[in-house]
Amino acid sequence: MSDYATFGQAKRVITGMHLHKSVERYAYATACRLSELDKGFPLSADDYQRVRVELAELFGLRSSEFTIKDLLSKPYSGYSPAQETFYASNSSG
Repeated sequence: MSDYATFGQAKRVITGMHLHKSVERYAYATACRLSELDKGFPLSADDYQRVRVELAELFGLRSSEFTIKDLLSKPYSGYSPAQETFYASNSSG
């Protein structure tokens, strides 16, 4: 497995996952280098870095310079769900 995916590889997986459009930028920023996103996904350098910082904080990573391998090296059970997810799944309607 490579540290990053090509735009084409990421697009195939993200499309297959049927992610909501509002979270696609997070998926692409996780999987690809900024230079790969220039091939088909509009995300500025500032937005790319901001999203990577958010993801690093969410997943408890030391830096926003993480790779796919970094994410896969930590068991999923080690991640804390976002509060929004907790509240959404525990709401009464």
